[in-house]
Amino acid sequence: MKKSLYFAIFAVFAFFTPIFATTMCAINDSVAVILDPTINGTAGNTLDSTLGTWYATFPYGTIYGISACIDTRWGKAQGEYVDTLTDTNGNIIVGNERKGTFCWCKLTHPVTSRWTYLKSYASFADCFGWCANSCGKPNDQTLRVGLFGSVQQQ
Repeated sequence: MKKSLYFAIFAVFAFFTPIFATTMCAINDSVAVILDPTINGTAGNTLDSTLGTWYATFPYGTIYGISACIDTRWGKAQGEYVDTLTDTNGNIIVGNERKGTFCWCKLTHPVTSRWTYLKSYASFADCFGWCANSCGKPNDQTLRVGLFGSVQQQ
């Protein structure tokens, strides 16, 4: 009975959710998370610039993520993503790296996305100071499409 009820609720959300929205289940498969890139957020900012963490709030909930400034954009345009992000030396990026002027963003909660390219800054100091804040901008649809469209299966 419980599964039927969950399926019915999910079906209603799926029917009324725009076709281009990304619907994912949270880590424990008990909550449907609807990430709709067409909906602007109402707030967003840096949680801690020294850790590169950020958040953005939407009508359907708050998302959290991490950022990194590295030395390459790997030929990606804004909103494009990579499965594994590395610097030019091949070091795997885990978040808050301070190695360059190219800003990358990643969702960490309630679901995990791939690393999504945001933009380039004029200097390393600008990237370090603004990257996390820019990742948390809830009104950048190109970034939302990349983040929400690259959500990884748990």
